[in-house]
Amino acid sequence: MSIEAIEKVHQCPLARKILELFAFLGQAPIPWDLVESWFSQSYPISGSLELGNALRLLCNYSMIQSPSPKMYTVHLLVQNVIRYQLPTETQRTLFEQALATITLRMEEFDASNLASWDCAKAMIPHATALFEMHTLMKMVDLRQQWKFMNCLGLICLSLGDIHDALKVQEMGLKIAQEWNQQSPETSQNSLATSYSNAGLSLSALGPPSRSAGVSEKSAQNQACSLWRKSSRCGFILQQCRRKP
Repeated sequence: MSIEAIEKVHQCPLARKILELFAFLGQAPIPWDLVESWFSQSYPISGSLELGNALRLLCNYSMIQSPSPKMYTVHLLVQNVIRYQLPTETQRTLFEQALATITLRMEEFDASNLASWDCAKAMIPHATALFEMHTLMKMVDLRQQWKFMNCLGLICLSLGDIHDALKVQEMGLKIAQEWNQQSPETSQNSLATSYSNAGLSLSALGPPSRSAGVSEKSAQNQACSLWRKSSRCGFILQQCRRKP
């Protein structure tokens, strides 16, 4: 296999680590900044030249592609083969690394700063891929899960993806409630405050106008349903906040 040749011939074990990380990301371009962020956390004493060399070798052996400068993609088949060959504990470690790195990148999002929007949009497909890995997500510390859900939900909301925002925030609410039961003193204030804000933000969208034409009836009903759902989330979160 090409990855074995890279390791043995070119003496570059980092290439396999990068490919294993990519196996947990989405089917979308992977920016250099994301890889570099993971690399600096996982290998703090190594340099960017080593990272660049590993990526170049992976491209040369067609394990990954670089459709544009400092952007990388990996085939779905390669992802699946790499991921399913890994032991469960290794999968968990890599998943946690990917989750922590993407959360860190999403935390930089500021809706009032247009420069941060491109980064947020680039993270969405990779964050969504992690969100769908339910078995591995359950293995992660609840606080880390909550931080991830909070960041992803608020970005989806800012981008206008109301359906995804609600789905993520509802999952975050379940995590918040579980965390609150396990560690009420340390979690209650931060969780309730954050998710109250998220719930109120969704509720602030308000019910849709009732002046819509007949052709918009289906969309109107769907929007009304989403508004009621978000309002209930906001109410539940406010009740959590008032718990003694």
